[in-house]
Amino acid sequence: MYAAKDAGRGRYEIFCPEMAKALGELLGIEHELRLGLQRGEFSLHYQPELTLETATIVGAEALLRWHSPTRGLVPPARFIPIAETTGLILPLGEFVLRQACAQAAEWRAAGLVPESFVTWVNVSAKQLGGSGLHAVVQQALRRRRFRRARSDSR
Repeated sequence: MYAAKDAGRGRYEIFCPEMAKALGELLGIEHELRLGLQRGEFSLHYQPELTLETATIVGAEALLRWHSPTRGLVPPARFIPIAETTGLILPLGEFVLRQACAQAAEWRAAGLVPESFVTWVNVSAKQLGGSGLHAVVQQALRRRRFRRARSDSR
C-alpha cells in the first residue's frame, strides 16, 4: 500500500517476498538507530576546509558516523534517509550540533584553532521546517560560550 501511495494516485503494487525483506530491513535499521542514539554509537568525523590561496585550514565540516555493534560502520546514505522518514533525524541533528560545538570549544581552549575557525554542520530539511532549530542552535552555542552563528552557503 505504501509503495503504491508513494508512486502516485491511481496505482497499485503487487506484494512480493522481496518487499517483506526490504520492510524488515527498514524496521530493523530504525530500531537499531533508536538504540544507537541511546547507547552513544554515533560520532562525528571532521573534514578540513582549506583556503586555496594559502592552503591553511580555516574550518571543518562535521560528518555524522554510526558505528553499529551488529552492522559495523553504517554509511550515512544507508541510515540518514531512514532517520529522515522516521523523525529520528531531529535527535540526531541535535546530537551533531551539541558535539560539533563541544569539539570546536575544545580545539579553541587548547589553542589548536584561531577564533575565526568555522565548523560547518549539515542540517536536515526536517530540521529547517521545524520551529525548534533556532533554539537548539542558540543553546548549543551558548553552552560553549560562542558569540554567534554564521550562515554560509559553500
